[in-house]
Amino acid sequence: MDIDALTRSDLDRLIRYAYSGFLLTGILLFLVPGQIHPALEAGGTVVTPLVILAAGAAVYTLYRYVLNELFLSPFVLHPLHALIDWNREVPTNPANFLARYKVRPRLRHQAYVELRRGFFSEEQRRVFDRNHTEATIVWLTAVECTVAGGLLLVVSVSGVSRWKPWLLLIVGVFTLIAAVMMDIRLFQQECRVLRTDELRLPTFLLSRGLIECIESSTSNENEPVNRARETPRP
Repeated sequence: MDIDALTRSDLDRLIRYAYSGFLLTGILLFLVPGQIHPALEAGGTVVTPLVILAAGAAVYTLYRYVLNELFLSPFVLHPLHALIDWNREVPTNPANFLARYKVRPRLRHQAYVELRRGFFSEEQRRVFDRNHTEATIVWLTAVECTVAGGLLLVVSVSGVSRWKPWLLLIVGVFTLIAAVMMDIRLFQQECRVLRTDELRLPTFLLSRGLIECIESSTSNENEPVNRARETPRP
């Protein structure tokens, strides 16, 4: 097994797991240090980091596949990007950009993932992966602080000062604004890269089974010039 390749491919995810876990631990220490600190000491230098990493993996998985997919993307990011792209000739969001190539709405997220994996060059992919990791760290900070602060404002916990939930909520709101701004800028960068290689993009989408035909830029918009057979998705 190529350990170097394994490290490169999994480093971003490991960073996200570790950050989620250590942030959660820091929040708990901030809220109830008397209960958490002895537990961390009892775990020792081996068990404690493993437990923190496992907790971080759980938090990140819930964030990515539940909170992000079911709430943040459909009700926050997509409407916001639609508003930004309103009346723009060239969209600034990859999902809206892909709509120009007749990618169906339910396939646009998959198409975006395929672009990230196979369309960009190695250097571009490395830069975008790093930028997405940084944005995810800000999103995780916003989510964990906002959720913790909001819950403690609703449910009173013995030993937690009343100002602490408010501080967490304020930090969460400010980092949420920063996360949205980072997302917008990052998606705009990706769209600029896509615009520089638009001749290759339809063929790539067709090869992945994400569109049914390639339409000529000089022909009628509704008139396909090359209808492909259905291609099974990988």
